[in-house]
Amino acid sequence: MQAGLRPERDSRMRLGSDWMVASDLTLAVDAFDGKVEDRLAFVEDGYLPVNRGSAHVRGLAMRAEHRLTSALSLSARYHVARLRQEQGGRVQEQQLMLEGLWAQGPWRCRVAAAQSSAPALMQDDGGLRLEAGVDYALAGRRPMWVGLHLTDPDQLASGRLLRADASGAARPEDQAQALMLTAALAW
Repeated sequence: MQAGLRPERDSRMRLGSDWMVASDLTLAVDAFDGKVEDRLAFVEDGYLPVNRGSAHVRGLAMRAEHRLTSALSLSARYHVARLRQEQGGRVQEQQLMLEGLWAQGPWRCRVAAAQSSAPALMQDDGGLRLEAGVDYALAGRRPMWVGLHLTDPDQLASGRLLRADASGAARPEDQAQALMLTAALAW
């Protein structure tokens, strides 16, 4: 292992509210606060992570979702966050994401486009990101799920705190553009 490499940790708090304006329109707002410590990143052409720094993050996220039909929905999400970096200095991260989701029977398709600022704790320019995915779930005695996904993670420290998933190990596939074929079987 690398000498001096520290594990990435975060603590977070989120307070939010969803408002169903109509049966097909939902508005949501979340205020969040947290700390990302010893952010891990994989440097270009590297296979071992390095620490990129720590920051206190505070921000606001707003989302609107409109169900056009029972199978098709569109959503828009904007978040802005202020980061106070451990080594001094304050920066701002922001992102606007538009997403379409279609789900019918065993099929599920998602397309998203996001415009992001440069991430505070990474060496990335931000910019436009595109993601897409197709999933097929076979029901039955032994359910199976198959998916093909194009990923392009945003690298934002504030985005990490907004995700619902728990913290975990830093994996290269979480930080790199990728085309992934996945399958899950229940036995």
